[in-house]
Formats: sequence, C-alpha cells, structure tokens
Amino acid sequence: MAPKKKGKAKGARLTLKAAKRQLVVTSEGKLHLNLSHMGLITFPKCILQMKDIEELDLSRNGLEMLPETVGVFMQLQQLNVHSNQLQRLPNSLGKLRKLIGINASNNKLTVNGLPEEIRDLKSLRSLNLGMNALEIVPRLFASLTKLEELSLFDNQLRKLPESVAALPNLKRLNMKGNPLDVTDENEQEESTVEKYYFVVHHSELCEECLEHFLISKAHHKQLLRLGQDEEAQLNGVTSEPTTQSGSSIEAMPQSEWKDDDLQEHQDETLVRVDDLQEHQDETLVS
Repeated sequence: MAPKKKGKAKGARLTLKAAKRQLVVTSEGKLHLNLSHMGLITFPKCILQMKDIEELDLSRNGLEMLPETVGVFMQLQQLNVHSNQLQRLPNSLGKLRKLIGINASNNKLTVNGLPEEIRDLKSLRSLNLGMNALEIVPRLFASLTKLEELSLFDNQLRKLPESVAALPNLKRLNMKGNPLDVTDENEQEESTVEKYYFVVHHSELCEECLEHFLISKAHHKQLLRLGQDEEAQLNGVTSEPTTQSGSSIEAMPQSEWKDDDLQEHQDETLVRVDDLQEHQDETLVS
C-alpha cells in the first residue's frame, strides 16, 4: 500500500465566537483583539465582522498573506503581524488612516511587497520592518511625516535615502544588521553618502562605548572652528551638530554653535550613527 502524501498543513480554524473571547479592552480603553500564537495559516475571515477593533495582534502565526478586506478595519490604530510568513502587505492598508503603529517584522517582505498606498498613512508614528528581505528603502516612506520610530534591522539594505533620514519627527532609527556601504577614502569626494554625527549624553552610552567615543577638548576646538566656517570639512563631518532637548533631537544652527554651547553640553559626546548600531534601542536621528 502506497504511503499517503503529506498535504500542506491546514492550520487552526477560528470561529467568530472564539475570536470574541480574545477581545479585550486595554487600560487605555482600546478594543484589542489578541490572536497571537493561534496556529493560523490563513486569515480568519470571521473577524471581518469585528470592524470596530482598534488594535489587532496576529503575530506568531503562519500567515502567508493579508487579504485586501482588512481595509474594513477603519478604526484600527495598531497592527501587529510580526513573525508570520508574509511576502507582501495589502494595498488596502492605505485606507486605514488612523493607523499609528505597524509591526511587520520577521516576515518575508521585499520592497515589491510594500504597497505605494503606505504613503497615505499620515498618522503613522511607528513602523517596524526588521528581519525581512528588503534591499532598498522605498522613498515613499518620506511621505510619512509623523513617523517617530523606524526599525529596518536585519535586512539587506546598503543605504538610507536622505529624504527618509530627514523625516521631521523621526527620533529613533534602527539599521542594525544591514550590509551598509562603506565609502572608500578615494571615492569620498564623489560619494553622496553622508556620515551623520550626533551629540549623545554620556548616560545613554555604556562604559565601554563612552571610553571609545569620548572626544578630547582639542577636538571640540576643531569642531568650533568648523561651526564658524560653513565650508570647512573635518573628518567627513557634513551634517550639522545636534543637541538633545528633552526626548527630542533638535538641529543646532552652525551660526549659533558657540563655545558656551559646548560648555553647556560638556557631559555629551559626539558619535557617528554607524557606531551606534550596536545599541539597537538607542540609535537617535535628527
């Protein structure tokens, strides 16, 4: 007797009654549907009847796709689909104008799997696409002007578009684990890749990094001269210095960068963003 062929696993089935048991109200009063780790391989169509949910967690399943019908969740603010098998996100995602956060990390997403409609998510503040198969960062991300956190760790990225790095509200950027291009010294003048430097308070660094990054007073004086001469270049520094104010990072105009400012920030040190990659949760951008 010939052995039976092993078919594709069907995965768990979810009924509307079972889904409603997973619906809770958060401490912030949000309707949260938790379907994490439910053994789902296909999107449970029954939850389309729960159109008023504000937070949807489908993480840690085996989903290969999200249907276009997710566009019915017009009240959705948080979408968590990390650790699935997704190869693309639906175009209808752009209809969810109240979305504040998307976590689609640890999937199989490529740049072709990111719909143009993402640019319509004007309220989006957090986007996590780490641990996917992205080779470039779509310039459409530059339209996400309210974005504060962008995680792109462990992809195949070689550079970050300047338009994305210059997002006005971006505070945290995680590019750890990408094969970022290193500019050769002989090609430095022709390269458009900038080396970004940031002022970071000593308390934000571990002892080892603090010792490694601490800048001498002589170097401070060199930087001061750079602030007085906008056309001067020092060790590839091409961006304006920044100063930390509360939880935000604000640019300090070179014309206002005086010795008093350096004295005020004597407990801060200047580091390259590349060197901060080891601090996955601490990378700051202006």
